[in-house]
Amino acid sequence: SSSSSSSSSSPSSSASECDAIQMSEMVDSAQRVFQFAKAIRRIASNRSMPNGVALKLRIGIHSGPVVSGVVGRKMPRFCLFGDTVNTTSRMESTCPPGRIHASRQAFDRLIQAADYDESGWRRISGLSVKGKGTLETFVWNV
Repeated sequence: SSSSSSSSSSPSSSASECDAIQMSEMVDSAQRVFQFAKAIRRIASNRSMPNGVALKLRIGIHSGPVVSGVVGRKMPRFCLFGDTVNTTSRMESTCPPGRIHASRQAFDRLIQAADYDESGWRRISGLSVKGKGTLETFVWNV
């Protein structure tokens, strides 16, 4: 005969372990995107347009699900689709020049990182974003 007992491999325990791993990966991904955005911004700040005007990028960050695929036969392209892509685009288009603009979802992932430093962020509440309504967003100023 056998008996059952609680163990760390129970279905609910395994599910919570998977959730923790997924959250850790999402936080790590958000951090990597943010670090990349800061590096690109830093590189761009040392460049200028052909007319001599300083180059100031607008960078948008959002976190969420996407669908990807290769589109086209003659000239195949890898593409991302979904509301996350649209929201990221809105973060970029409403971003002040030379800054990084993050949605609440991306910001929530960033603040979960161990080395989070909020000193460079400015909260923007009530930003009207086309197709999204009024959002709370964050701009990196450093």
